[in-house]
Amino acid sequence: EIGDTEDDGYESAVRAVAIAMTGVGFGIAPAPDGTGLLTSHCPFGATAQSHPQVVCSLDQGLVEGLMESINPECTTQVHPHAGDDDNCVTSVRVSIGRANS
Repeated sequence: EIGDTEDDGYESAVRAVAIAMTGVGFGIAPAPDGTGLLTSHCPFGATAQSHPQVVCSLDQGLVEGLMESINPECTTQVHPHAGDDDNCVTSVRVSIGRANS
C-alpha cells in the first residue's frame, strides 16, 4: 500500500508529489528536521496577499489533496503572509525517510 511509510515506493511517491507541486509554481524544500516538506512560494502571487484567507485555503486544499493521495494521515498547515514581502509557508508533516533505512 503506497500510504504505508515502510513501503518501498513511499519515498519516491513523496518526491513525485514535490516535483508536481514545483511544476505548478510552488517553491518546495524538505523541512530542516527531515520530517516534512515546506512550500515557500505560492503560485497565486499578489492575489494571495490581497485575499489571504481565500487563497491560503485554496493553497492548503491543493497541497492536502496531493499529499493525502499518498498518505491519508499527513497533516498540512498554512502559515499566511506576515507582511507584504513575506511568503506564505505551508508545512506538510510526512515521513520522508524510512525508519529502518
